[in-house]
Amino acid sequence: MDKVYAALRWLKQNHFWVLSGLIAIFAVVTWYLSTTKLTQAYESAHKKIKTEKQNVQNIANEINHVNDTVLAAMDDEIEKRRESVKAAWETKWVQYEDLLVWPEELTKRFHRDIKKLPRPEEISPKDDEQLHQERREEYRDYIKAELPKLAKIVGSVWSSDEGSDSGLRPMGGASSMGLGNELGMMGMATGMRPGSGAQRTDSRLVYWATDNQRHIEDQRFDWSKQEPPIPTTLQVLYAQEDLWVLQALLRIIADANRDATTNSSATVKQIMSLEWGREATILLGQVTLIQAAGKKDQNMGAGGGAGMGGPGGGMGVPGGGMG
Repeated sequence: MDKVYAALRWLKQNHFWVLSGLIAIFAVVTWYLSTTKLTQAYESAHKKIKTEKQNVQNIANEINHVNDTVLAAMDDEIEKRRESVKAAWETKWVQYEDLLVWPEELTKRFHRDIKKLPRPEEISPKDDEQLHQERREEYRDYIKAELPKLAKIVGSVWSSDEGSDSGLRPMGGASSMGLGNELGMMGMATGMRPGSGAQRTDSRLVYWATDNQRHIEDQRFDWSKQEPPIPTTLQVLYAQEDLWVLQALLRIIADANRDATTNSSATVKQIMSLEWGREATILLGQVTLIQAAGKKDQNMGAGGGAGMGGPGGGMGVPGGGMG
């Protein structure tokens, strides 16, 4: 107890210095805490200002920067274009309604049911069949009988009518390349034995490759390999669209050959391949223009022709030039 009284007497005598020390310590602690907080606030504000400055610089350096006003205007323009495209499609649809008519060979019941269907784009493959099975079987049987008629549009024949015929124009004769073995090549193309003297009579105006005909039939009009072996509603709709396109292509060829009476007088003499849709994007060949022969080439063929054929034969008329 005496020690406590002694400490109190000392504190009373030296209270000034004690309070001064405590105030000094409190001031130091307060200064440290304040400066630390200010430093953190400064660094945070400096970083934010620097980021905003960089964003402003990026916007200033960007040409035609997209802002809310531009985005709103773009949305309006996209909507206008969308409506314009829709109106164009509607116009085309009305124009083609009179041209894209379902065949009269199909029954009235088929025509009645097909008119009730929505457009193919509005039907999902996962949807239930919207066309009765009898109607789909009817179309399958119709298309089998319709395909041979396609070749007649251009004065050709369908592969099923010709068996294993290649459907290509026989080589040889005055219209061949003049390669020296004309007779042998003619025999290979026509199925005749060399030297037999037999001649083949062929009234086709256009030779249409059988492989291409079979490819078209297998890829677009044949459903025998699926189960059940009848087309779906979508397959019927798309098959008829393909048929319309194919008929249009063949009519173009027929129009080009409208004044021709024989294959040799036809503008389009041979169809190697008809492709449309996705298949038309594949490069099937290349057209190369025939350049006129120069003096050097003419000297090389002085003995008769341009030198590509056999003795005295050029690329066209026997004994002639490049043709």
